Amino acid sequence: MLKRLVKRVFPRLPAIRAAAAREWQAALAVGATAAARLWVARQIEAGRTTGRLSRLNLAGYRFPLCFRPGGSDPWVIGQVFVRQEYAAVAGLPGVEFIIDCGANIGCTTFYLLHRYPTARAVVVEPDANNMALCRRNLAPFGDRVTFVEAGVWSSAGPLVVERAGFRDGAEWAYRVRPAAQAETPDVTAVTVCDLLELGGFPRVDLLKIDIEGAEVEVFAPGSERWLQRTRNIAVEVHGPDCERAVLASLAGFRYQRETSGELAVFRDILPNVACPTG
Repeated sequence: MLKRLVKRVFPRLPAIRAAAAREWQAALAVGATAAARLWVARQIEAGRTTGRLSRLNLAGYRFPLCFRPGGSDPWVIGQVFVRQEYAAVAGLPGVEFIIDCGANIGCTTFYLLHRYPTARAVVVEPDANNMALCRRNLAPFGDRVTFVEAGVWSSAGPLVVERAGFRDGAEWAYRVRPAAQAETPDVTAVTVCDLLELGGFPRVDLLKIDIEGAEVEVFAPGSERWLQRTRNIAVEVHGPDCERAVLASLAGFRYQRETSGELAVFRDILPNVACPTG
């Protein structure tokens, strides 16, 4: 009996230790109560879509954060606040102007505006339900935040929000595509240059991009018009085509590159030569 028990338990010890280490990391990062609530949301409530909101009081943050327990929100919170993937861009000098493309429920901007207490942000999200929760989470920051319910693209035009068929189909995987001629669009496309204008920004000190494959469009030829006004980028790259588009657009610039979790970070971006402004 004891031998059978040992054989069953010991092979699982590395996995048990790894899981315990993750939960300990969470407790240290966001506080024990918030870590426990996230664990319940991920392990017990996953897949239950009740429409009910939960509220987290994260250690070290002034305001509470609301989320939907049954969907992808707990995993987004884990990425931003537990694993702290955006810590790679949390201590940059002189950050005043932030653009968040693919804001989801506002976690990244929530994190960054705590790190940069005088910065302003433009947040962009195409899904109405995500945007409603984003507005709620970022409301305490007042007029420091400009909300844009739209999709980020290479040019203006009508877009449809696709809510299934990409990755796991959860709220963090919604993406946009151009509307067909007979389709009713969900949102209008905006460019990064449009967002600079909407925010009244002379430049973007930190551009966060997590747009589920639309990087191919955003970093298409012509992107140098906004890249020359961009100092730092944190982008989640979705596949080799997107990576090629990002690197091709930055070919005329010098920068420091690093990886933080799922993010590709490009810091201190400067043009190698003068870029056209037209």
